[in-house]
Amino acid sequence: MFKKLKWLSIPIAAVLIAALLVMMLPVGVSVTSSEGILSIGVGTVQAQEDIGKPAYQVCIPNGVGNETGLQVFPPELQLGGGSKDNWLAVQSPDGLDVPVGTYTYGTEGDAISVDKYSGAIHVDSLTNNLIITAGALSEKCKYDIDVASYILYGGEPSLTETGKTIVSELRARFRSYVYGSGSDLYRLEDTPQNQEIIKREIIAIRVYAIVIAQSGETKATASTRILVNAKKYNGTDVTLTPVDQRIVTTYTINPQTKLPWTWQDVDGLEAGVTLKSGECSYIYVEVELIVHSQTFFPITPVEVTPGTAAAWTDVDVSAYVPSGATGVILHFVNTHTTTYYNVGVRKNGSTDGRYLYQDFLTHSWVTIGIDANRIFETYIGSTTYIDIYLVGYTMSGVTFFTNAYDKSLSTYDAWLDINCATQAPSAIGVIFEVYGGATTSNLGFRKNGSTDNRINLHIYHLTFVIIGCDGSQICEGYAGDRYTDFFLIGYITDGCTFNLNATDVSLGGTGTWTDLTALPATANMGFIEVIASSKYSYGLRKNGSAEELYYYAYYHPWAFVECDASQIIEGKIANVAVDFFVVGYATAPVPDISVSPTSKDFGIVATSSTPYTTTTYFTIDNNSTMQTDQTISVTTATWSGGVGWTHSDTCEPGVNTAGLKAARGGNWGDADIIIKYDTPNYIYENCPATTDYSFGLKLIAPTSFTDGVQKQIIVRITAVAG
Repeated sequence: MFKKLKWLSIPIAAVLIAALLVMMLPVGVSVTSSEGILSIGVGTVQAQEDIGKPAYQVCIPNGVGNETGLQVFPPELQLGGGSKDNWLAVQSPDGLDVPVGTYTYGTEGDAISVDKYSGAIHVDSLTNNLIITAGALSEKCKYDIDVASYILYGGEPSLTETGKTIVSELRARFRSYVYGSGSDLYRLEDTPQNQEIIKREIIAIRVYAIVIAQSGETKATASTRILVNAKKYNGTDVTLTPVDQRIVTTYTINPQTKLPWTWQDVDGLEAGVTLKSGECSYIYVEVELIVHSQTFFPITPVEVTPGTAAAWTDVDVSAYVPSGATGVILHFVNTHTTTYYNVGVRKNGSTDGRYLYQDFLTHSWVTIGIDANRIFETYIGSTTYIDIYLVGYTMSGVTFFTNAYDKSLSTYDAWLDINCATQAPSAIGVIFEVYGGATTSNLGFRKNGSTDNRINLHIYHLTFVIIGCDGSQICEGYAGDRYTDFFLIGYITDGCTFNLNATDVSLGGTGTWTDLTALPATANMGFIEVIASSKYSYGLRKNGSAEELYYYAYYHPWAFVECDASQIIEGKIANVAVDFFVVGYATAPVPDISVSPTSKDFGIVATSSTPYTTTTYFTIDNNSTMQTDQTISVTTATWSGGVGWTHSDTCEPGVNTAGLKAARGGNWGDADIIIKYDTPNYIYENCPATTDYSFGLKLIAPTSFTDGVQKQIIVRITAVAG
């Protein structure tokens, strides 16, 4: 099954990581989350990780944005705005006066910016707490420091005799908001473009605003507002009261393109509010992601053609697919230059007996169920000219029936609903075998609600179709006449994404293998509808493959093709009248790990000492749904702070040279792991899915220090699919 995730504000990079920041001082050493540190003045404030909570793209309306009709309060947070009176500071509960930012005046209005830390400050309208938002992974993924008790100062910075930076001119607490009647939009920063986040499918964008009626207003309303792809959309109007309330609009697809959201869409998004006699103090956008379980598994093609012709014959694929597999993906080819041969497939034990032509020099893809012994049955008219290649298999989440259900249409030359709810509960996609046809028979399938209108000849040819269905398990089919029959042979509940309208990835040139437009970043296989106006050769293969199956399309096959790690499939066509359309794709999950705790104090570090934690001090929570290989490394070759320490990849200490070791469970000395910079070492190879474990760190201190400035280095745990 799949699980829904919020976009989490935890450290994630090109592969999913858990990061530690090791800070070294001769008089005190600590370890804490690298992206979770916000240094303010002479103090250090650690941002909360928000593990398990959504990360927001935040916009505090402390200035008027790019639309008109609203005003901002307070209109100026400081007087002047020149070289003086332009600082903001917070007095924290322990009495420390900390400068947190500067007041600046921009072209779109007044704004506060924390120029040193790339964050912002605002007052939470629900709690009246001051929130300092610090930069983290990016401007769009931030940590909030909640200061419940504070005094806001403004004025020119100065130093006291104790060395504290303070400012003059005591100011009252304030509430920043936009108000009035009109609309306002705010540009949000781009999302963190690391590979693991952008591989996760966006299933919803939620736009929130905290709003309240202006004093004395009884007919105040508010709605969220977004701008996407140069068009503006308002949510439903909500009646406001004198009490702060949170309103939300959910968009499951991009309202402009009517297609699933992409990260590029989110990067271009502007969010805001439309008010009538209202106030808005806080706007944020929540990105909801989904991580699928993998259900389609491509393999290196292997020929599995049986040795018997003109009879239903068992094909045992247990040498190539694992126990628990539910079905296989096959590639059928007729290599004869003039003769067609009958072909058919069925799940082992089925009483279905359908077989039909595979025309000469044609090829097509098939998917069919297997039994518990990993056997399917096939009927082929020739063992010499019919070749069957096993190209993949399916696991739980893809179900095949022993005997198919007849879903043939009774009305022709029209798009009609095909309701599969009874046979395919909870399905997101359905699998059909198309049987029959004539020289005038047109064939088409599409997801219910699609505006696609691709129909093409289907002439006495065996065709297998994978297509998406809606939440009621309805797809749409088109049959040109009574000779074309549809049989539901299986369905999909997980591990795939289906486009409402197919993506055209047709090629513009002929005769050479050419990269198709890349599939989405989560894909490991594409479901491609092929349209050919005549008998033209085509080929589809994994990018980089040497496979050379290049035969006719006759005239409307579906192809189920593996892509490479960059989600690329190669295509080759003999004529530009052959077109390719991606109706959906299978997905592969990504590693999902986190480390806790994210802080550790080594205490006093003496020269040539080896302070260490217990080997169970840190815990890796492995939420990955697949086996992973996990490595440990440091991210730089030098410890930062003052005179930097050289990091030793051999753990040999020296003058300003230090090393690190790790140990996973057990005892120190049993299997210590040297933590390197240039070549990460495994901390857990072949870690099973959902397996948690613990580890410790040991410092190999320098033989001598040049200075006593605090030192730090990041230790990173990296997980990749094993």
